[in-house]
Amino acid sequence: MKKIVSLCLATLLAVCCLTLSVLAEEKAPIIRVTVSDENGAIVLANEEITLSDADGDGAMTVTDALLLAHEKDAPDGFAWTDAYGEREITSLWGDKGGCYGCFVNGASFYLLTDRIEDGDTVHAFVYRGGEELSDAYSYFSRETVAFEDGTDTLTLYAYTLTEEGNLLSAPLAGAAITVNGEKTGIRTDKEGKFTLRADDLVADRKNVISALYDGMLIVPPVLTVSPTEADMPTGARPTTLLIAFIVFIAAFCAVFVIIHGRKRKQ
Repeated sequence: MKKIVSLCLATLLAVCCLTLSVLAEEKAPIIRVTVSDENGAIVLANEEITLSDADGDGAMTVTDALLLAHEKDAPDGFAWTDAYGEREITSLWGDKGGCYGCFVNGASFYLLTDRIEDGDTVHAFVYRGGEELSDAYSYFSRETVAFEDGTDTLTLYAYTLTEEGNLLSAPLAGAAITVNGEKTGIRTDKEGKFTLRADDLVADRKNVISALYDGMLIVPPVLTVSPTEADMPTGARPTTLLIAFIVFIAAFCAVFVIIHGRKRKQ
């Protein structure tokens, strides 16, 4: 009888250890958070956050994502109120008293208590126009870039408000594309398309692609790209070839002048 009991206990212990091992190996949910401030500056760009129940309410929600996103660089910068039984943002990245918006996976939401899970994206921002929907939410056609011979073509979209009060997504023409906060000289065409070159970016680091627009206030779109040397174009750019050709001609002329001068002296 003792042997049977010992065997059962050993089996139970083994099962418990195996269960704990499996649970330990389970990955914590990873989400990506973007925050743009009251000046339209991107202070967080697709920052990877390990999700946990930061507010202790027993669920993993948008509130937790924003609390954790502020934890490092703006620990006291995020706050909310439970007015009317619904949570509303009252401070974002230290800005207080403004009007705030938040999109989850590219779609608007109305509750900070909305649940999120592994792989989700959260973009919180300040409406610079001072009221809800005063800034058009803009976004790129894809969240990843697939460079082919060093280039990729994407489209910029923005949600505009129709006369009926509905949000309509449409290509945004004439927007200036920026890389790491600097203008590139690239503008979207009438269909909202633009071509991104790998050699306009810094290899092996996260580059933040966004856009500026003069026609209306937009929530800055965000795309993060980390190109490798393999993504760079195989051929030299036309401008590079032209510069090389000019340098070659200049060097040839200089050598010709030196040799010709020596002959004249002789």
